[in-house]
Amino acid sequence: SQPLQAAYKKYYISGTNVAVDETIQGFSGRAAEIVNIPVKPTPEGFKIWVLACDGYIIGWLWHAKGTNKGPVNLHTYWTKEKGFNNTQTVVLQLMLTLPESGRGYTVYLDNLFTSKRLFTELRQSGIGAAGTVRTQNTKAELIEDGVAEDEAERMQAEYLGMVEEGRV
Repeated sequence: SQPLQAAYKKYYISGTNVAVDETIQGFSGRAAEIVNIPVKPTPEGFKIWVLACDGYIIGWLWHAKGTNKGPVNLHTYWTKEKGFNNTQTVVLQLMLTLPESGRGYTVYLDNLFTSKRLFTELRQSGIGAAGTVRTQNTKAELIEDGVAEDEAERMQAEYLGMVEEGRV
């Protein structure tokens, strides 16, 4: 996988607008890492976290299925030392594989990845970011912003109730 990614970066000169997303490479054989996510266009196969530009995948991280698994070979600097979750770390790690460690690039994300903290880190690294957002902070984000845990739980439950009733 690494030699192939190195060749892509050597022979393909990407633009400065890139995207990070998850994808499933269809596979219906036997393998421990097969995932099945029925709502996806390709519901069964290998889950891969990808960095793409102009329709080409130029970098990726494999996904390991199971409890306490997820993106493979994440650098502990982002998760242990800086406190980012695995999904946010995927973005940071893939962007750093670009020339100049991603400085001058803009990454486009969906709401699985977006957070105020991630966007702040990217901006401080000279990387632009844009993406879809959730209309409500997660419980973890509320606590990170100084809201007491019981209040964060109440706020999240209230919001989810509003969503179910169609008020949001």
